Amino acid sequence: VKIRPGAADSIASTLQLAEIRARLEDKGHGVSFSADPGRYLCNQLFFSAMDFLGENAIPIPAGFIHLPLESDFTTTLAAEAVAEAVRVTIGQ
Repeated sequence: VKIRPGAADSIASTLQLAEIRARLEDKGHGVSFSADPGRYLCNQLFFSAMDFLGENAIPIPAGFIHLPLESDFTTTLAAEAVAEAVRVTIGQ
């Protein structure tokens, strides 16, 4: 079932993924890419955000970043990784 009738089957992230990956790996974070944001809430959130931005011609970078479980990647490390992704996105 489509999230919105008439919408595309998929929508790509507009984040600078290669640059984010390089920065995170330089900082010692492991990174892997996925072409699927997941099921249920993750997919709904990503698709709805990207669809809204596209339908309203809002030209900002956007995407979805899954973070590992706290037991595998502490909250401090996750916050540092997200901050680096934001820095790349805003050109810092």
